[in-house]
Amino acid sequence: MKKTMTAAAVSAAMLISVSGAVMAQDEEGDSTMKLSMGEISVKNGHNDEFRAGIAAWKACYLENDGDGNWSVWSRMDGESGSYYVNFTMSKWAEMDEDDAASEACSSIVDEQISPHINSSNWRWAEAMPEISKNGGSGDIAVVYFFRVNDDRKFNSVVSEVSAAVREIEGDERGYWYQMYGGDEHAADYFIAIPFENFAQWDEDTAGVWELAAQHYGEEKTGQLRAEMREAMDAIWDYSYRRLPDLSHSDM
Repeated sequence: MKKTMTAAAVSAAMLISVSGAVMAQDEEGDSTMKLSMGEISVKNGHNDEFRAGIAAWKACYLENDGDGNWSVWSRMDGESGSYYVNFTMSKWAEMDEDDAASEACSSIVDEQISPHINSSNWRWAEAMPEISKNGGSGDIAVVYFFRVNDDRKFNSVVSEVSAAVREIEGDERGYWYQMYGGDEHAADYFIAIPFENFAQWDEDTAGVWELAAQHYGEEKTGQLRAEMREAMDAIWDYSYRRLPDLSHSDM
């Protein structure tokens, strides 16, 4: 079974063919890291069956000495029954490799997972370690998606704001990726901000624009915000929770 991305029937099977799967970059900030992320919509009322199918597949895969790592994330807001399955690669060529454990468990995908999937959407992304956290992860992530019309201007502003955050706090707050594929309504970039627990949401933390104002002053920060608005067509965000019992990774 090749590492390919096709329709809904293969959506859950992507769990099989991963080399590492997180909604964040690795601890070493590998500049060559590639990310494939599948957004899966589960049929209404089929969440328990879908999760049971993933659990059965995981058990089968590990019993067959599968050595891949993956992460399954459940979206906590927006439409219910939405999941993300993520895996990483150092090279796109990894998608050409065979996976014997995956093939051994393919019947579970066909019989216990695919029947509960309504639709799936696969995207590619590449890490941007120069503006991302140096390390750290969590089972909760807030992800901001950006659709832009001017990559140069957008990246310039993000780099300057990131520099201010890094200077004041000692590190970035999240992991940036540039995305590929999708239609004209798809995001071009996203940042995943990890949290260890929900209690961190209660902390009184300054916003990134506040930090930029501390670092650059109000006038320049105002210019940066104006340039960001000009470079963006849309911004939206979702919150996700990692499902450890369905995942198999070091994160």
